[in-house]
Amino acid sequence: MPDKKGYQSLKTEPRFFYGYIVVVVALFIMVVSWALYYSFGVFFKPLLNEFGWTHAMTSGAFSLSMTMYGVLGIVVGVLNDRFGPRVVLTLCGLLLGLGYLLMSQVSALWQMYLFYGVIVGTGMSGVWVPQLSTVARWFVGRRTLMTGIVLAGVSIGQLIGPPVTTRLIAVYDWRLSYIMLGGAVLLVVVLFAQFLRRDPTQMGQVPYGEDEEQKQEPEDKESAEEADVEAKKKELPAKKASAAKSTTRKKPVKKEKK
Repeated sequence: MPDKKGYQSLKTEPRFFYGYIVVVVALFIMVVSWALYYSFGVFFKPLLNEFGWTHAMTSGAFSLSMTMYGVLGIVVGVLNDRFGPRVVLTLCGLLLGLGYLLMSQVSALWQMYLFYGVIVGTGMSGVWVPQLSTVARWFVGRRTLMTGIVLAGVSIGQLIGPPVTTRLIAVYDWRLSYIMLGGAVLLVVVLFAQFLRRDPTQMGQVPYGEDEEQKQEPEDKESAEEADVEAKKKELPAKKASAAKSTTRKKPVKKEKK
C-alpha cells in the first residue's frame, strides 16, 4: 500500500507548475538549434569562393546531416527512455557546438562532410524527439497547445537564423562567424538542458490536467450505465408485448371424427 501522505502531496496543487519551465526551455533550444542549422545556405557563397567547390559537393554535407538526423532519431528515442532528456540534450548540445566550432577550421571537403554531415547531423537528431516526448509527459490537458508552442521554435529559428548569420559574415568572416555560432549553441543548449525533467514525479507533481481526466472517467461511466438502463427500459415493453402475443396465440382446432 502506498503512503497516503505521499500520495496526497503529489495531488496537492502546487503554486507554480514546473511543466511551463519545460516548455520554455524546449522552445529556446528549438529556436537556437534550428536557427543555426538552417543557416548553412548562408555559408554557401563564402565556401564556394574560398575553395572552388561545386554546389553539389557543398550541399552534399547538408544532405548527409539530414540523413544522420533522420536515422539516428530512433536511437535517440531509446536513449531518451533510458537516460532522460537532460542527458540526451546535453550530449547533443556538445556535439552541435563542437561541429560548428570545427567548421571554422575546414580546409578540405571531407572535413566538411565529417564536421557538418556527421557531427552536426548527430547532434540535431536529439533536438526533436526528447523534447516533444517530455512535453507530452508533463501535460495531459493542453498537450496539443504546449506541443505547438515548442514546434513554433523551428519556424522562429528559420526566420531569425539566416539574417543574423548574414550580418555576422558581413561584419566578420565566415570562420569567425562559425566560432561565434558554435559558442552560442553550446552555451544555450547545454545550459538550458539542465532544466529539463523527464516527468512530473521528479518534481513531486502530477501531469497538468490529469485530475480533470480522472474526474471525467467516473462521470462517463455513470452516463454509460444510465444509457444502458434506459435502453433496457425501452426494451421491456417490446418483450412483454411479444410474450403476450405468444400466449394468446390460438391453438389449432381439432376436427371431430364422424
